[in-house]
Order: sequence, then C-alpha cells, then structure tokens
Amino acid sequence: MTNLEAGASIPAGQGRDNFGRIETRGIDMIPDVERKAKPYTLFSVFFGPQFGYGNMLFGALPIAFGLGWWAAFWSVTIGSAVGSLVFLGISPLSPKTGTNTQVSSGIAFGVRGRLLGSGITWFIAVGFFIILIYTSGQAVVDTFNRWFGTPTGLGALSIGMLAVLIITCVAAVLGHGTLEKGIRGINVVSIVILVMLLAVFASKFHVIQGGHYLLGSFWPTWFIATTTTASLPISWGPFVGDYGRYIPASAPSWKVSAYAVGGIFTGCWLAMTAAAFAATSFPAQAGDFVTGITAAAPVWFLFPLLLVPGLASNIASAAMSLYNATLDIGAWPFFYRFKRYIITAAFGLVLLGLTYLFVVATNFLTNLEAFVTIMIVTATPWMVIIGIEFVLSRGDIAPIDLHAFAIPGMHGKYWYQNGVNVLAFIAWLCGAGLGLLFSTNSLFTGPLESSVSGVDISWLVAGVAGGVIYLALRYAARGAVSPSGVRDADLADSVPGVPGIPGMDA
Repeated sequence: MTNLEAGASIPAGQGRDNFGRIETRGIDMIPDVERKAKPYTLFSVFFGPQFGYGNMLFGALPIAFGLGWWAAFWSVTIGSAVGSLVFLGISPLSPKTGTNTQVSSGIAFGVRGRLLGSGITWFIAVGFFIILIYTSGQAVVDTFNRWFGTPTGLGALSIGMLAVLIITCVAAVLGHGTLEKGIRGINVVSIVILVMLLAVFASKFHVIQGGHYLLGSFWPTWFIATTTTASLPISWGPFVGDYGRYIPASAPSWKVSAYAVGGIFTGCWLAMTAAAFAATSFPAQAGDFVTGITAAAPVWFLFPLLLVPGLASNIASAAMSLYNATLDIGAWPFFYRFKRYIITAAFGLVLLGLTYLFVVATNFLTNLEAFVTIMIVTATPWMVIIGIEFVLSRGDIAPIDLHAFAIPGMHGKYWYQNGVNVLAFIAWLCGAGLGLLFSTNSLFTGPLESSVSGVDISWLVAGVAGGVIYLALRYAARGAVSPSGVRDADLADSVPGVPGIPGMDA
C-alpha cells in the first residue's frame, strides 16, 4: 500500500488527528466529517511561530544592513503588509479542495504541473528549516555560555542543533493536530515574552540614524531590507493549505482570508518590530541577532528568551516547515511507498547536513540574503497565478480531479495538456525571469536594476508581471485551450481507493 493510499483507505470519520498521536491523513482529500477546524485557526497557527529567533532575525536585518530605526520600522511595516497580501488569494483554496496547497495548485498549473509548487515550497521549507535549527542551536550555546561559561564552538553548536532537530522531527512526525494545538500555547507565552522584551530593552533603545549601507546608498538598501521583511509572510503562503484543509468547505472565503492575513501580518509585524527595537542596542551585532540579544539581555531574562523565541517558537516553525515538505513529498512518485514518518525522519537528517553546509561552512548573512531573493521572486508569481485562477473559478472546484495523478486512467478537469497548464508555466517563467532581471543583492545583480537606480523591486515585478501575463494568456486562449479528460463524477463510483471520497473507503 502506498503512502497516499494509506490515508485514502481510512474510512471517513476515522482519520486520527489528535494531539500527541501520529496524524493518519496525508494529502488525500480530508472528508467533511473530519474537518473540525475553524477559520480563526489560521490566525492562531500563523501568529505564534513568528516569535522565534529564526523569524525575528528578519526584523533585525534592516538594522544590520545599515538602516536607522525609523527606516527599519517602515521597512518592517510595509514589508509585512505587502507580503501578507499573498494570503488573500491562496488561503481560501484548501478549504475548498480538502488538500494541501501544492496539490491544490493543480487548478492553475495542472495535475502534473503541481510539481512546480512542490519544488518551490520545498526550497522555502529547507531554507527556513536551516535558519531555524541553526538559530535554536545558537541560542542554546550562547545562553549556556553566559550561564556557565561553556564552549561556543562547532562541537557545542552541533550538540545543540542535534537536540533541537530531534524534537522538531518528533513534532513534524505527529503532524497537524499536535502542531496546531501546541501553537495555541505558544501564542500565549509569546505575547508575554514580547511585552517583557519591550520593557527590558526600553532603557537600551535609542533612535539610531544608520549609515554604512549594505548596498552603498539609502534607497537600494531600504528596498532590499523591505524585500527581506516581505519575504517572511510570503514564505508562509505555501504552508497555509496544511491547516486550511481541515476547515470545512462551507466556510466563507472572505473569513478564511481575513483570519489568515490577520494572523500572518500581526505575528510578523510584531515579531520583526520587536527584533528591530532590541537590535538598536547592539547594531554592530544585529546580523548575528541571537548572539547580540543574548549578550545584551540581563541574566534573569535569558531563560524566558531561550524557552520561547530560542526554542518553542523556533521549533514550531521548523516543525511546520518539515511537516509541509514531507507531507508533499509523500505524493511524489518515488516516495509513494514510504510512510510519512519515515520520510520525515530521513529528511530531517538530510537537512541537518545542509545546515552545516550553508550556515557553518559558508557566510550565513550572504546565503540568507540570496536565499530570500530567489525564494520571493519565484514564489510570488506562483501564488499570484493560483489566486487568480481560484478567483476566476468562482468556487467551481473539482477536488477529486486534483488527485488524478494517483488514480490510474483518470485525467479530470485539471489535466490541461498532458497534466500541465502550459499557459500558467509561461506566465510564471516570465514573471520570475523579469523579477530576477531587476534583482540586486550581494551575490548577483540583474541587468535591469540600474534602470531603477539599484532599487530592488524584483518580487513586485515578478508578482505583477506573472499575474498580468497569465490573465492575458488565459483570455487570449479562451476556448482554444481548456481542461480536458474525464470528470471526477464519471470515475468516483468506478475507481476504488479514490483519496478521501466518503463512501469509497469501505
């Protein structure tokens, strides 16, 4: 029995998703009877994890890039607001499809074209997992060094990262119910720690003026900082389906979007603003945020900092990243045969090795900046195109057809041309390509960046261009190119083991 079939073979109403127990569903369509989540769940899920060091770091980076306090504040505010808008179009999709965002992206990119989204989101999940595991390990090492004078070298860091990795893998293996309910508790303590952090660093805060800009002058540096802060909420967009798939299909789309946008904006803005606020007291170490805040904080405050932003929130974010990656990988052809917890454990070890490669052995800040640029330029047009197709579909979604890749002989509504919507791919390639032409960072500079005076508008160009081109191609080809194949209604009663269809599992 394959990984996908294992979830699909569970009778409707008998899927397990309790706190502390391994989730039995995968990317198979969640039956309506098991969808117990409410739209406000999305606010909760995307609020608390932002208060981990790995995410707060993005708020300290504008200070590290040489910006003053007010420039950094507006960079965080505008970046958080604009980046959160991607949730408007993509968050209501999974409640309608009952599956994750990557499989749901088939409505725009095709049943096989969903693999583009898998690649993009795996890249995001891996990148953030590395950042989160490293910063948690660093928090443990630096805190124990201040307490007991223990070493801070590679050996100590390795032990710290390995311990964090084990806990993260356990949480990711347990899955949705454990993560969702665990984050509720993290939300409460995160607010407490946020208030304490602002109170502790209030006496150290001062309105620094900035200077020594990363890219040589103010505006290019401000825009790359804003790109960096916007990347945090954007990076969470592909994960929203992991939790939205447990929301009933009857939930109003506007309400789902409102809670999702509200949760991601509020969490990102508060966490990054607090990080920038604290970083003004150690601007020279803002890029090494964990070490900087651990050195600047009073000794009594080290335990709360280690417990919540250093471990709890960071581990929650890392587990969500690993859960997303391995949940989706379970739908890839080669990995069908493996259970999700085996994939999770194996990839956890792979990612530990990648953490050493990209963090320990090379320049962390340079790698982070380049990762953010590539991630945001490729992910934004992908999500914009999916959002456009969802809006234009006006709720006419065929969830079962999205699983045609797992049903022998089935094509369905989203088969397009051999399982791929070429128009969506062309629009995405054009959007991402144009965005990279306008990109500027410490690793490479796009040939068109000089036309905007070195200001990085790459992700805005990518998102707008990808969306406009898709709309133009879609309407130009209207009637000439259309989804084809057998509809789910024709096969649902004849194909055994259709994922998650009530009545088919008995």
